[in-house]
Amino acid sequence: SGYGTRLRRQIQLAPVLLKTNLRIPALYVYSLQFHHVACVKYRHKALNEIIAKKLKSINLDAAKAFGVEIIEQETAIDHIHISFPVSPDTAFKISKQLKLCIRKVIIPRVS
Repeated sequence: SGYGTRLRRQIQLAPVLLKTNLRIPALYVYSLQFHHVACVKYRHKALNEIIAKKLKSINLDAAKAFGVEIIEQETAIDHIHISFPVSPDTAFKISKQLKLCIRKVIIPRVS
């Protein structure tokens, strides 16, 4: 009722807004894309093809656990880029958990 209903009705009537990736919870509208970059310590050249493939798999599993869809992830020899949409209240929690997952799985295997 009230403002939230009017806002939803206005958004439903605006076809331009429907084509964007807007998230519409109860009383606010947002489209927040999070770009996470994880670098290897001292930027050593450590992400070969096998490790990069495993790292991407870990990221997909972690994203699934948080209910997040990864839009894009690319690896270079010393870092990885991950882009995903998040809600404003969970952005930094997800980033922190991604770092922890990477450390727990990759570091013991590299050492």
